Amino acid sequence: MQFTDTSEKGFQKYIVNELTTKGGYVESVSNDFDKEFCINTKQLFSFIEKAQPEKYEMLQRKGERAFLVRLDEKLRKLGVIEVLRKGVKHFDKTIDLFYRQPSSVYNIKDLEKYKDNIFFGNTRTGLQ
Repeated sequence: MQFTDTSEKGFQKYIVNELTTKGGYVESVSNDFDKEFCINTKQLFSFIEKAQPEKYEMLQRKGERAFLVRLDEKLRKLGVIEVLRKGVKHFDKTIDLFYRQPSSVYNIKDLEKYKDNIFFGNTRTGLQ
């Protein structure tokens, strides 16, 4: 893509285009951001649905709001890093919010879960 619009807005569009088409990132829109919980709920539940379908079904049955309240409590108490590392225990399930890179490329199941992460583009990690 040739960059010709040198305005601030044009530069922003160029960056977003590069990150989404080449970087593996997902573009977000402000309407998806929940101001009460300070999180993009659409991306959060999309990640959970893709990576943990059985847990996503449980969240749908029990209510998304109840999970968001629990997540908010854990983030305030433990912090972002700890919650990402350990997930969130909700009723009898632990909802994972991040998957570590497996030590072996032969662990296909964990590799697929790792690729489901949305916090960074997959090409950044060399996974495509």
